[in-house]
This record gives sequence, structure tokens and C-alpha cells, in this order.
Amino acid sequence: TEVEDARFSGWRAEKVVLQVAWKQPVATLEKAVIQLGDGTVHANRVSYDTRLQEGKVSARIELANASLSRLLGPFSEDVFFMKMSISGDADTELAWSRKGKSAEPSIHVKAKTDFRIKDFLLDNQRPRVKKPLKVLFAIPSLGLKSSIEADNEGVRIERAQASLPNSVLVATGKINGKDGFDLDMRGDMHLQDIGKIAAFE
Repeated sequence: TEVEDARFSGWRAEKVVLQVAWKQPVATLEKAVIQLGDGTVHANRVSYDTRLQEGKVSARIELANASLSRLLGPFSEDVFFMKMSISGDADTELAWSRKGKSAEPSIHVKAKTDFRIKDFLLDNQRPRVKKPLKVLFAIPSLGLKSSIEADNEGVRIERAQASLPNSVLVATGKINGKDGFDLDMRGDMHLQDIGKIAAFE
């Protein structure tokens, strides 16, 4: 099955290619390839019971040049000021619940990642606020191993280890669209690993 301009609960993909098996009431996703702009997401086998108003599925996904904002979909406003291109693997768990058949589902995501990041940057932009773009912090490339959670309250970083050519940083904290980011970052940072740094607003 191939779907153009696929949409689900705040996520959008230019193209989704699925191999699905159906044995009522269980649907099994044998394979998925999702195109998000210039990036792609590959997912492995997942099964779920379609009768359930709430449930949980786990999957290992592989990313290639995927945009952070496109991956987070309905949670993207929480990291509106953060941009990056992501490749690598993630073990994910998606849990959802729905109050009534017509209601939007409440979604909770957990992920353990082993990523390669390109063009990481923080800027001064905010949702629905127009202002001149100012890049506050930029790193050309890094490795990122992390344990994160995301829901309607924002993104929580239980632990993230960033490996740069000459530096290693460990971060914990939270990010959301209302308060911005509140991160505790520790480690030795060598300036030659930074592409740009400016005064934060």
C-alpha cells in the first residue's frame, strides 16, 4: 500500500509505503518506509489490536537525513527553536489513549537513540511570533545517544550524551514550547567543535 500526503494526529508524510497483514482484529505492519521531506524513516514489524481505545506498540526505526521537527509532528512546537538533521537508529515505544471515538488521541512517546546529527542549531524563533532569525548556537556534526520522552507537556531528556570530535557532553532536562529549554549540560567543550555561538535572548 502506498499513500501520498499521509496524515495522522499531527504528523504528515509526503509518502508512506506499507506492507500490512490483517487478521481481524489484529493489524500487523510488516514494513514501513516513510518519506518526510528530504528524509526517510524505516520501521520494522509492529502488531496492534484495532479494538482498543488505548494501547502501546514498540518498534525499532532507522532514520536517514530526517528533520527533527518532521519526526516530532504534533510535538514540534516544543522544539521550534531547535533544528537538526538525524540519521541512525531508535528503539521507540508509542502509547496512546482516546476518550471517545471522535476525540484526538493522547500520545506518549519514549525513545532510546543512537544518532548521527548534522547541522544542529538553536535559534531565537518561536511559534507564531515573527522576528528576524538569529542563530544562537550551532554545531556542524555530532553523535547522540539519548533516552527521551515526549507527550502533550513537552519533551523530557532523561539522559543525552553528545560526542563531538574533541568534546563529550551529557545533558538532562526538558524542552517545551511555552518555557523553551531547561537543560543541565556537563562536560568539557572545545570551541573548535562549535560552528557558531551568540548571546542568548
